[in-house]
Amino acid sequence: MQTEILAMFVNVVFDLPINQRFTYDVPESIVDAVQPGVRVLVPFGPRKTTGYVVELVDKPPQDVELKAIADVLDTRPLITDEIMRLCEWISSYYLCGLGEVLRTALPAGLTLERKRVVQLVKMPDSVTMARMRKRAPVQFQVMKLLQKNKKIRADVLQKKTGSSGILHSLLRLQEGGYIRITEKMEGGFSLEQHIRYLKFAPDADKHRERVSPRATKMLAILEALEKKGGSGRVQEILRQARAPSSSLKRLIELGVVETYERHVERDYYGDLIVPPAPEFVLTAEQKAALEPILPSIEGEPDKPFLIHGVTGSGKTQVYIEAVRATLKRGRDAIILVPEIALTPQMVRRFRSVFQQEVAVLHSRMSNGERYDAWLKIRNGRARVVVGPRSAIFAPVQNLGLVVVDEEHESSYKQTDNAPRYHARDVAIVRARLAGATAILGSATPSMESYYNVRIGKYRLIEMTRRIDDIPMPKVMLVNMVKEKRKDRDESSGVLSDMLAKKIDEKLERQEQVIILQNRRGYASVVQCGECGHVEMCPNCNISMSYHLRGLRMRCHYCNESQKAPDLCPQCGSVAIRYRGVGTQKVERLFEERFPKARIVRMDLDTTRGRKSHDRILQDFAEYKYDILIGTQMVAKGLDFPRVTLVGVISADTGLYLPDFRASERTFQLLTQVAGRAGRKDAQGEVIIQTYSPDHICLQCAREHDFKRFFYHEMHERRSLQYPPFGRLALIQFRHENERTTLEAAMLFAGLLKKLDGEYSLLGPSPSPLTRLQNQYRFQIILKNNRTKDPAASKMRAAIDQATKEYKKVTRISRVRMSIDIDPLVIL
Repeated sequence: MQTEILAMFVNVVFDLPINQRFTYDVPESIVDAVQPGVRVLVPFGPRKTTGYVVELVDKPPQDVELKAIADVLDTRPLITDEIMRLCEWISSYYLCGLGEVLRTALPAGLTLERKRVVQLVKMPDSVTMARMRKRAPVQFQVMKLLQKNKKIRADVLQKKTGSSGILHSLLRLQEGGYIRITEKMEGGFSLEQHIRYLKFAPDADKHRERVSPRATKMLAILEALEKKGGSGRVQEILRQARAPSSSLKRLIELGVVETYERHVERDYYGDLIVPPAPEFVLTAEQKAALEPILPSIEGEPDKPFLIHGVTGSGKTQVYIEAVRATLKRGRDAIILVPEIALTPQMVRRFRSVFQQEVAVLHSRMSNGERYDAWLKIRNGRARVVVGPRSAIFAPVQNLGLVVVDEEHESSYKQTDNAPRYHARDVAIVRARLAGATAILGSATPSMESYYNVRIGKYRLIEMTRRIDDIPMPKVMLVNMVKEKRKDRDESSGVLSDMLAKKIDEKLERQEQVIILQNRRGYASVVQCGECGHVEMCPNCNISMSYHLRGLRMRCHYCNESQKAPDLCPQCGSVAIRYRGVGTQKVERLFEERFPKARIVRMDLDTTRGRKSHDRILQDFAEYKYDILIGTQMVAKGLDFPRVTLVGVISADTGLYLPDFRASERTFQLLTQVAGRAGRKDAQGEVIIQTYSPDHICLQCAREHDFKRFFYHEMHERRSLQYPPFGRLALIQFRHENERTTLEAAMLFAGLLKKLDGEYSLLGPSPSPLTRLQNQYRFQIILKNNRTKDPAASKMRAAIDQATKEYKKVTRISRVRMSIDIDPLVIL
């Protein structure tokens, strides 16, 4: 039998914007612990840093003096083989560093700097100690040191043992139950939370007589402990006994009680108690939708499914039944939702069926909560994962189903930092890698997804009726040009006669109303009525928005904040005007116009706090409010039986942005928010206020006519080779100096023009938002020829090659360059 030879070299990547692998030597003492997916501490330049092992290497590169790994940070891989392959695909497709992707795939707490404290749990027996002394001398030294001092910092142990790979030895001792490693992260949170508990000592009765009858506080502690059944949290026992910790310390010294620690799992939705869902009778359309899905789950998945179902058609129940079938097969499921605001409702729906098998991952959770949820999923104790885009990296053990709800939403695309991935597309790839079924769902599918149905890449499932055949809401367009002419008061451009009248009717019937205005703040422009001066952000080429709170102006791009002026800084006039309409202005006008109505606002300013989304939506669901005013977060996926009217203050907010997707996004937003009305018994009504009532987007939204809008949009895009008929790449350059930024963009454009990538090059030109956060912005747009380069692989290869050449020849190192493949926003 041939003995397996362990690799002595590994390739490591770092969380850096470079797609390069570095080879390291593996010391013999830790060779059995090094495997793909673990983190290692390695020398990198003048310092030691954390890297990710991505592969074992048989032969090192020639003529290179290799450095050795200093330590192994994990006892088992954090990155599974499936997720490693997914991350490699993301790195290759989106042209970013593999280390950047791996960092995104892990909970934030694991990538923070930490301080470790080692505490003795028990000493090994003499036989084990003798074996350690011979085979694991570092572990032996650690135990001898801890025998003298019960608690020692890991860095102190490293110095005293003289071992560079101390953590690997400590992790092995922890696995054996001899020590416990407590980790404090940046910000003071512990990677794992332990709570101190109190219980009676084994010989408590024998030692209890040593407690003096006059020691009232000590006796109170014992009484409180007895009421708790002999075990309870230390802090709780002390609080109930109204006793100091010194009394507890004396009881421990007397041998009456002892403390121990228990690991506590942090759960963001731990206080959410959801009763089991009643048995649900599927509609004929829901049964028909499941007919092709269930064989895919039970057999070999073929194509992804696109469920095109009108709002209120019961798509979520189809997802639930698909998850139920997946779990029966012994496999796991991931459910993606576009907004954190949607997560509470989705969690309630899924927990009502699958109870504690549901785990949640999203950015509003603390680092500790995310880590515990991630660990629960990784250990197989949660088999259904719900969350926004980052949940696609959930470490489920046997993925069988991926659902992307509201697949058209732009929030699935990460735009700010690398990796700039689209979670919908990554979900399709992960499902393919895992042999899992993929379901996309939407009432307003993206142009790309519906086009994929047309060319046979996706399989279409249509759901054209609402549950119980409830009619679609009646949509009415109000021409605000005519409303302006009435010139009644300040509200004439905000609240039409028709919308005001309808709101009065709904309030009288004790029904609820949702109002959409997709712009936060009070006013988008602060302008002098005399000279026309507009207050601009000093860091960005954009006007400051006015906010009522603190009477301040704020830039929504860099968060610059200034006190609103009383006088015009240009001419000294007092005629300061607040132009444009934000949610705060709508709220104030509604409070004046409907003084008896209970009004709540939901936007970024009111949902910064912990669980603020949940509280607002739950209170509205419990009829504590009559009117919900909000930005686009109130438009998606919410289901409130009392809502019979939806009002859109301005449908034109995003319609005329310099972006070819502006019309599509507006149609989707209007159709989605219209779907919030009349989801139960009463006929829903929708009033959309607009200055462009004849626009095709608004006409199709009024008729709920997705197909007409799709074919019109396809005709417009085909001639310009915009997606889905071509693929785009956006390359942006940012720097404080305008000339320097342009020079860098020109240099990169010149490199691209020399390469044959089957694309057309637009630019470099100033970005539509030419200056943000005190940096000038220039951009290059590449548009590929889909006929000659269907997957845009030649275009991406050209960008990758040009990037490598650019880094070699450029002297403009401080110019920041970003690459966005398949951008959704080109502003």
